Amino acid sequence: MSIDKFSVANLFEKSKMGFYSVAVGFGVIPYFASVTVGQFIGQRMIEEFGRSKLKENLKIFLDESLLVIAFMTPLISMLTISLAEPLITIFLPKYVESLRYIDKLSIAYYFLSLGAMLGTFLIAVNQQGKILVLNLIFIPFILLLNFAVFKNGFDLLGIAYVTFVNFFLRTFILFVLSYVNYSKIFPSVISFVKFSLPSLPILMVFALKFVRVDAYLRFYLRILIAFVWFGVSIYYLSRKTQIVSSMMSIVKEKAWVYLEKARDIF
Repeated sequence: MSIDKFSVANLFEKSKMGFYSVAVGFGVIPYFASVTVGQFIGQRMIEEFGRSKLKENLKIFLDESLLVIAFMTPLISMLTISLAEPLITIFLPKYVESLRYIDKLSIAYYFLSLGAMLGTFLIAVNQQGKILVLNLIFIPFILLLNFAVFKNGFDLLGIAYVTFVNFFLRTFILFVLSYVNYSKIFPSVISFVKFSLPSLPILMVFALKFVRVDAYLRFYLRILIAFVWFGVSIYYLSRKTQIVSSMMSIVKEKAWVYLEKARDIF
């Protein structure tokens, strides 16, 4: 993330840094949700591996946390894209150009979100050296691509596509490095393809900008798609994972406790 900002600041006009920073500010929002999940699940994985020394016991944590991130990150991305257009247009009209990059960065940060969880897993099983080597390889790779983008006159849109390529490839490699602990390379690649599919709703939402409809109608259509995806996500995750079921049970218990307290007061 910092390498891209470094490239924009040093290769392009200073005004471009403002456009890119606003786009990153909106696009990166879903990533923080995945970091929160990663911190919670990562601690559980470290504790379990420290207790049992068995990587097999961590697979359910890895599978389910990736599923949660894969379904919930697009929801946040879709809501972000929906709100970005009216918010920037009204409050930051000088940065309307940023809207050209937010959608691309949102898909890029979807893969970064998956990569964050995969990195947490590798740290939990004492394979953090792989992350270090991977980052050392990708830093010059990103710098070279960004320089090529600048030299060929692709402007910030090229930087956004480089960001996507960077996060996609890095997450793909992290995925394979993580899942080879449990299966062969080819099944790991197939699993990565499946985990890539939930990014399609983000593509659908930002593709609406190419449809000639009223801005208000476009906003409501995006919100509608986001809430449909939310319903699908909750239904699927509650059936396929224990994490969401446990979280919903905790929420119900807490809600019932507060309801009882409120009833006693009145």
